[in-house]
Amino acid sequence: MARCCHLLYIRRIYKKIEIVINLSMRQYQDIFNMAEETGTMTNNTYYQNNKQKIQEQYAAKREDKLAYQIEYNLINRDKYLDYQKSYYESKKDEILRMKREKITCECGKLVSMGYMTAHKKTKKHCAFEALSNLTPEPSCST
Repeated sequence: MARCCHLLYIRRIYKKIEIVINLSMRQYQDIFNMAEETGTMTNNTYYQNNKQKIQEQYAAKREDKLAYQIEYNLINRDKYLDYQKSYYESKKDEILRMKREKITCECGKLVSMGYMTAHKKTKKHCAFEALSNLTPEPSCST
């Protein structure tokens, strides 16, 4: 008897949840339809209507932003260099360990991580790249 009442209770709860979901979906659809009718659907419509004005404002602000960025970099150059130096000093062992770590390149040569970019420009690696057609045009020019 208790089990039957429990199942009825659960069914009632599910019905209530279903009603709430259906109501919220109808409300959402109404809001969506109203937005569509008034033309306030998305920001994209605003952008399309005012595209030229927005681009002009961006161009005007761009020069000011670039000037500010250059000035900021000149003023705070020392802070940035000090930060880089302190970061390197605190992580020096880890950075050097990663650079010394040996990995096998796709061409088959055993190379340290710190030398990998230079290795990719060597004749051996470029020849391998050209033969295997990994890229349409080899990234290194000989």
